[in-house]
Amino acid sequence: MIVRNPTEGEVERAIEVASIAFPNVTREQWVESFSMIAEVFGRRFILVVEDEGVIVSTLVCQPRPVYIFGSPVPHASTGAVATVPEARCRGCAGAMMAECVRLLRAEEVWLSSLWPFSYAYYRKFGWEIGAETRCYSAPGKVFSELGDAGKTRPAVEADLAQVKAIYDDWAKGFNCLTQRNDVWWERVIPIRLLAEPNLIVHETGGRIDGYAAYKTDRESKSVHVQEIVFFDAAHRRDMLAFLGKAEPEGTVSFDAPLDDLFLQEMPNPRLANATLSSSFQFRVTDPPRAMEALGVDETVSGRVSFAISDPVFEEGWRFGIEVDYGAVTLTKPDPKRTLEMDVTTFARLYSGYLTAFDAWELGKLEVGGGALDALLTACDVFSPLTPYRSALEPG
Repeated sequence: MIVRNPTEGEVERAIEVASIAFPNVTREQWVESFSMIAEVFGRRFILVVEDEGVIVSTLVCQPRPVYIFGSPVPHASTGAVATVPEARCRGCAGAMMAECVRLLRAEEVWLSSLWPFSYAYYRKFGWEIGAETRCYSAPGKVFSELGDAGKTRPAVEADLAQVKAIYDDWAKGFNCLTQRNDVWWERVIPIRLLAEPNLIVHETGGRIDGYAAYKTDRESKSVHVQEIVFFDAAHRRDMLAFLGKAEPEGTVSFDAPLDDLFLQEMPNPRLANATLSSSFQFRVTDPPRAMEALGVDETVSGRVSFAISDPVFEEGWRFGIEVDYGAVTLTKPDPKRTLEMDVTTFARLYSGYLTAFDAWELGKLEVGGGALDALLTACDVFSPLTPYRSALEPG
């Protein structure tokens, strides 16, 4: 079994493997996705497993920084993890996932996220749940009465520049959303929608101040909002009213960050279904370098050390950091101020899903030397922003 990058001529076989493993996605869509990754990011971000001379597994990575506390940190989404049926249960995908972690670290990509089919499976390679998501749905006629649909309209090409700027301002208010460039908007996002983008924009006084990208299922008359961006809660209600009027007899649904307060806005919250679900999985491929790249509140100062076990890098990680008014510097570890944990717990701290104090209370980290002030420093160091990735984010 060999894990490697495909040659140019083998990308076609990688596409075939993905098509066999995921028959619900058309081959044309896989062709577009793999071709885009090879062209834009390079074949080094495609991995395959060769077993007995035949390529039987593949995955892809799409590198692009994500915002953590408003600052970009090197990151890559990981997806299309596929193995043909006859080669499953041989460890092919596992070997590929471990190599993926090593590849990203070698490429100086310190973070990774993916949409899992099984949290337990990817946890074996250091990915862990990075967020929870609120999911809302209601009949279209319920949403149609929430706001002023007249302030929303279908987007046109000339709106895209404003949409990009709105997204960037919005994304900095969360952890783990991609810092999108023009290539991302023009190549990656349309593939995520699996069709031409369905986009509406919200206007106030002739200026765009919100948007929603969505998919429609004509058979079920349902609309699922892939990403909805706004700065005033009333603007979201206006956009939902527009979509509700478009499908009054169908269902409109959308996802939101964990701290969302949409039910508080509804006159009768019982008319909407609201569920809480686990979201993306997250991985830190190089904890020391990730800490160097971390944006920290400039009022924070202190010292803390980490001892982190890792299923891929068996030697683990031992290092210290000193924070001086928000600037992070690596130092030698201090055994008397060390927080001990595995890399999956560290991922939750880094994404903002858990605070260090919560992780300690849950028994997911130990405080070496009983230095509780080091624990409190860690609480201040990691970002307080809510982690979130919309359905437009790859992985």
